[in-house]
Amino acid sequence: MRACPACLGQWVLEPVLAEMLMAMLPAGVRGEFSLVPIAQRNEPTACPTCGVAMDVVSLYRVEIERCPKDHGLWFDPAELQSGLMRHAENPAQPRDEMPPAPPSPSARESHESISAPTHRRRELQRLLVRMGRTNIGGGYEAWEGQGAQHSTPEEQAAIRADAKATLRQHDRDKEALLALIASTDHDERQAWADAHEKYFSEYLSELAAKGEANSIAAEVATRGLDEWAQVRAGKQPYSGAYVEIDEARYRRYFGIDPRTLDDV
Repeated sequence: MRACPACLGQWVLEPVLAEMLMAMLPAGVRGEFSLVPIAQRNEPTACPTCGVAMDVVSLYRVEIERCPKDHGLWFDPAELQSGLMRHAENPAQPRDEMPPAPPSPSARESHESISAPTHRRRELQRLLVRMGRTNIGGGYEAWEGQGAQHSTPEEQAAIRADAKATLRQHDRDKEALLALIASTDHDERQAWADAHEKYFSEYLSELAAKGEANSIAAEVATRGLDEWAQVRAGKQPYSGAYVEIDEARYRRYFGIDPRTLDDV
């Protein structure tokens, strides 16, 4: 999921939308949803991925736009929250019997209506992990100093091009992350920071038990712990510290399978 920092619209992959809709239902409840095609009333919007004109579809009488090549769905501000809430209220209601959708709520009402949504934290984590990886992969100063002398001009050009592309991806992810943080309510940001502090604390304890309290990994984790305390205090938006992901620990503190954080 990506958010536009200018208009606050959201670009969502259809499998991600399906996961969001399921997360809105109580345990044991199965729901179905369908995207109903409706007539285009205005100038069609181009898909941000492929540039093809998007179709207009209805999700619980909330009009959204869909790429005909399945690249994603576009939600204007508050439309995603409105569709999710209507699905939670009517998970199996036949589409012909659905009452008209209520007026779109304000941004504040939308955020207050959803308490700590798992899909939002997953997207925050996905962007953070991607940024950590691209930050590591994008730095090639050490290679410039030593590895370059053992590479052909073609290999050097390829590595520089790859590093620049990686850094551009890093910048795009940072922009999307900041937009998502800005649209996340205070309590969820606090819970997000608390989970990271616990995660880094346990990681540091494990390093100390292995006699690695003075390692580079411990140094990075200590910085992460300090930075997430700053996030919780509202002094910075997030921490870029990146440490090895332990699946069991990740599930415990974030309620997320880290394998779902891979690129889609």
